[in-house]
Amino acid sequence: MSPNGAVVQAKNIPMLLQLLRSARTLAHRFTVMTVLERSPAEVLQAVVRQGALLQLQSWLGQYLADHKPKGTAKILACLSKIGRAHV
Repeated sequence: MSPNGAVVQAKNIPMLLQLLRSARTLAHRFTVMTVLERSPAEVLQAVVRQGALLQLQSWLGQYLADHKPKGTAKILACLSKIGRAHV
């Protein structure tokens, strides 16, 4: 991981995916989303290819159903960054 909290090396992508899949608390999920937001396009493209969007979609559904505006805003920002990485 880089000093700014990004995953920059491909060898760390499996660890990032594991953290994504195991995040249960709002704080843990915010941390994972922050790492995603700070990571370069190549890393974001790799995690998307490995199914990360399904997990993020699940979180978004939970935040919307539970009326958690901060969680909803955070995940939308994360998804926006991922979307920009695929342009």
